[in-house]
Amino acid sequence: MNQTVSTFICITILLSIFIANVDFLHSESFRQSSTFRQPSTFRHSSTFQKSNSFLYRLEGILKNHYEGEKLNKTELIEGAATGIINKLNEQERERKQSTHTFNELITPSDYKLLREAIHGKFSGIGTLIKKSEDDKSLLIMKVFDKSSAREAGIIERDKIIEIDSEKIQALSFKECIQKLRGRTGSTVHLTVLRSSDSNAAYKGKNKRLHFTVKRKPITVEDVQSKILSKDTAVIKIVRFSDSTPILLVKTISEIRRKGICKLILDLRNNPGGEFTAAIKVADIFLSKNKTIVSTVKHGKKRTYRTKKNRLWYGKLVCLVNKATASAAEIVAGCIKSSNSGLIAGQPTFGKDSVQTVFKLPEKYGLKLTTSRLLLEGCTPNKGIIEPNIYLDDSTGKATSDSSIKAKTKTTGFLIGDTDKDLMIQSALSLLNLTP
Repeated sequence: MNQTVSTFICITILLSIFIANVDFLHSESFRQSSTFRQPSTFRHSSTFQKSNSFLYRLEGILKNHYEGEKLNKTELIEGAATGIINKLNEQERERKQSTHTFNELITPSDYKLLREAIHGKFSGIGTLIKKSEDDKSLLIMKVFDKSSAREAGIIERDKIIEIDSEKIQALSFKECIQKLRGRTGSTVHLTVLRSSDSNAAYKGKNKRLHFTVKRKPITVEDVQSKILSKDTAVIKIVRFSDSTPILLVKTISEIRRKGICKLILDLRNNPGGEFTAAIKVADIFLSKNKTIVSTVKHGKKRTYRTKKNRLWYGKLVCLVNKATASAAEIVAGCIKSSNSGLIAGQPTFGKDSVQTVFKLPEKYGLKLTTSRLLLEGCTPNKGIIEPNIYLDDSTGKATSDSSIKAKTKTTGFLIGDTDKDLMIQSALSLLNLTP
């Protein structure tokens, strides 16, 4: 009991002082240091002394007077940290008039998933999935080439209804992902429904199939490309990581050598990522000394400008939607404001702040707002990038309705069938119309 409460008090002090003094930490990178070092100024600050006195008094009361069920160490830590973070979120929601959560205590299991998402490397079955509207199945949207799922015989439009005998409707989407991923070489048992129109071999009612799939290493490339015609290509940026600018430079150099002079830059469903990666990507599409974005931290403004001459000089249409956020909005915004290309699609997410992920003790993480973004080409005070041309996601046609909502597409993470992607087809028409 004493050890549990002491751990709770220690971590609560660290977290409260950490938030009160967050300016000691760099705000523009994903911090992965193995230890949290308390600056010496913490020990002498009035904030530390007050927190120290209050929390140790609380520790003494809990140890000597609490009567009830044994206190759970994990619940105490998460409860204390969540209370502090919820207060921060209340302030941000009031400022932005939003219901979104920007600050978050990340549990050890979620922290692992986050790092996998950022680096794009994990072990799994090799599929792109989404949960059905009735929450009873996982729809297979894409099966990666050479993946264990493809080797096992799983195909697009199959529906997973059970994972290791657990029904999908009893699991959250995050839990489904955690169960599909795992140690390389381990297996997962899937029960799948295959409709008659998914495969000519099955006629009539849905066929229930069972698969045992071995997990294999999977790497999702940040930058994907496809040549659409002799002079046109599409490049999709899935996320912004350290490797994104390098991969993008390589991809653009290759398509230029092939005579490509018209480009569709697909930023739909891109949640963002590394701030510095967005700055380097903007360098590729803007002329030298153009404003990319500004940040504000503790009242001090810093403006980032392009340092190099642009690599892409051809025609450019950039596709965005409601799920285009953060670093992706930085790139879309400066392309619009500098007239380097045409922005088409739906209004973006509107995430006008920088979040940094810090590593905490006990394998926890903390996602924290560390500066404000002043995006170029955005709606004032909202951070939303309004497209030059609004496109209806269901028809791909231009519309004057700025309130159109984006729907999740299979193109969200991979370049799919571009002939059936209506927004890609609209972007092609726009490229041919622009001088």
